[in-house]
Amino acid sequence: MKNGKRAVSFILAVVLLCTSLAGCGMVQQDKAYLEQVAASVTETQSILKDVEAAADELSGQSSIVYENSVNAEGFDVLDEYYTLCTEKLNALNDAVGAVRQQMQSLERCDAPKTEKGKAVEAEQKAYFEDALEVIGGIQEALTFYTAQYDALQPLVTATVGDRSDEQAYLISVYEAAGNVKTALSTLDTPEWLNDLWPKYVANLDVMTKYMESRSWGLAWSDVLRLYSANQLISRVGITSGRHEETMFDLYSREYNHAAFLLDENLDAYADEILAACEGGKDVGAYDAQAPIVFSDYSTVEEIFPNLYPSMDSAINLLLYTDKSYTDVMVTAEIAGFTQKYEQKVTLTPEMTYLMIKPPVLTDMPDLSTTKDTQMTLRVENTITGEAIIQETKNIELHSVYDYKNYSDEFGIIQNDNILAWMTPETDGILQVRRNAVSWLEQSFGTEYGMLPGYQPAYGFTSDQGAYITYYQVAAIQSAISNMGVRYNMGPYSFSASQRVLMPDAVLENGSGICIETAVLMASVLESASMHAMIVFTPGHAQTAVETWSGSGQYFLIETTMLPFTATQDALQSLIQPLSAEEWANYLYNKEQEAQQSGGMVYVVDCDLAPVLNIQGLNY
Repeated sequence: MKNGKRAVSFILAVVLLCTSLAGCGMVQQDKAYLEQVAASVTETQSILKDVEAAADELSGQSSIVYENSVNAEGFDVLDEYYTLCTEKLNALNDAVGAVRQQMQSLERCDAPKTEKGKAVEAEQKAYFEDALEVIGGIQEALTFYTAQYDALQPLVTATVGDRSDEQAYLISVYEAAGNVKTALSTLDTPEWLNDLWPKYVANLDVMTKYMESRSWGLAWSDVLRLYSANQLISRVGITSGRHEETMFDLYSREYNHAAFLLDENLDAYADEILAACEGGKDVGAYDAQAPIVFSDYSTVEEIFPNLYPSMDSAINLLLYTDKSYTDVMVTAEIAGFTQKYEQKVTLTPEMTYLMIKPPVLTDMPDLSTTKDTQMTLRVENTITGEAIIQETKNIELHSVYDYKNYSDEFGIIQNDNILAWMTPETDGILQVRRNAVSWLEQSFGTEYGMLPGYQPAYGFTSDQGAYITYYQVAAIQSAISNMGVRYNMGPYSFSASQRVLMPDAVLENGSGICIETAVLMASVLESASMHAMIVFTPGHAQTAVETWSGSGQYFLIETTMLPFTATQDALQSLIQPLSAEEWANYLYNKEQEAQQSGGMVYVVDCDLAPVLNIQGLNY
């Protein structure tokens, strides 16, 4: 029995010994491979530390470069930043080459034989892919920035060129702006700039319109066009600057997030792989961890309904993960004003930046009074149903008639916002036109039964075009008066929010303050294909109309003359034909008045609504 037990024990020992030896043999089989993995990962971590340092530097510089470019010599600061970006991009290209060399060295190794070796192989491949993806995100941002910087240089060169011949200068800048817009529009844009970039590029449309207006104004002594153009270039400088500020913030966030991924995720991943190569725990713990979703957002505090269509966004939302991907559903809504915005998004370590503006309701409720409402924003994990963001905030939904000339979005006075109240296609405006035609027929005969705009009519040729425009203005004012509209001597102020009825509401209510009658007149003129401007002076608003297409001369229209009967004296007060010199003196005197009593002088070109992307609800 003892011998039998010994025999059994001996056989068991041999079996255990063989098992042990077999295991050692498997480790020995993959030893060279695991050593090579450890060496390659260690070397790559050294490379990534340099990349991390570059990302940290880029993040810091990106967060301050816009402010420095505004407060100092802008081009010099941007030139230095461009040089930094170019240097870092070249260094990253070298880093990518070095990482790929490490990958290639592993590809030349014999394939691992053991299960553990195969598991390490899978993880090291994923590790290198993640490393290249993080570096690639930085490269993409740098490549885009340097490309858009290069594309902008012809415009920069043109704007600092010789201005001794201003017309030649304007033509040069105009041509450069057109070419630059084409170049910028064709750039490969990082996905996180997909919403913002087109809005930034659209500033060049406004800039080219400035060149047109200023060139035309100089050529034809068009005082109003020059005045409007000077305000236009000030506006585009501020709006484009705010877009650039947002872009630099996003650059900074991209680089900062890359540094975080390199320092936290890639370090942890490398440590796990190295531990496994040295005989420690098996790999897989890093992969098993669920992705972390990072988020940041901002929202408006109040809504002016008729200005809402012209806003860039109501919510700005930034989302990304630390690794892998996560599907989320983004929903947003402004109760009683918009439909529900819904978008499914796959989040990755690459940033997702959404400029959200939920579409307005198809059937709009009564918006004639201000009310409190709620804006909701929810970001939900589509797999778990977990709310990553759940925000419900009270906001003030103003009346559709509430006009605000100060832009929270851009931090500037924007009297161009009044263009949202222009309604040349509404039923009320069309009725004014019909009544104006009836007044002309009744007053002068059936041959006057038309509003021809800038077309020869009433027995006058185009050389006598001012007479044709004169008749039409008289007819429009008479029609408005005959429809029961009277002047309301209520105050109008630049410095605060103002309730401004839209033209159809003015016709329905039968009265309007100066800004309301001015917008009503301008809407009818634009509906008849004539060129109108709204002239703001301290405490008052008037309309101007170009006497003929391209004439550069304007009638000043005092639209508050209501009720109106077209006597000779009344017509002289309603329609004042001012020369270029008289317009210049008029605006100068109003500026002096503004300096003494407050307010400002501002000329809004009603033809600019499409260029400025200003439109109302047509409520």
